[in-house]
Amino acid sequence: MVKRKVWFAAVLLVAFGLGVSACGGGNNDGADKRKPDNTAPADSTAAQAEAVYKANCASCHGADLGGGFGPELKNVDQRLSADELFTVIKEGRGQMPAFGGSLSDEEIQALVEWINAQ
Repeated sequence: MVKRKVWFAAVLLVAFGLGVSACGGGNNDGADKRKPDNTAPADSTAAQAEAVYKANCASCHGADLGGGFGPELKNVDQRLSADELFTVIKEGRGQMPAFGGSLSDEEIQALVEWINAQ
């Protein structure tokens, strides 16, 4: 009787294994046939830049760029060029700390563009 139970369990195990392996069948050469979606919408970059602003800048410059401890950033493009603003964010100036060690150049550039668009 024990041999019969062992034999039955072995047959069930093999059948289960074959069933599981058959479910994954088909022609899968490892390549994903779908076209990659490398085109992130511009809104995504703006949203990321806004998140960077809220996390790093809003406490001094205000959530609405209206100033506070730091100067107002509304219309900052009338006082600083985009390159100058990039440098200030990256290297710091006066009381403003440098963010070049914590933000990538791409993040800083997106932040500059977002600030100037406000």
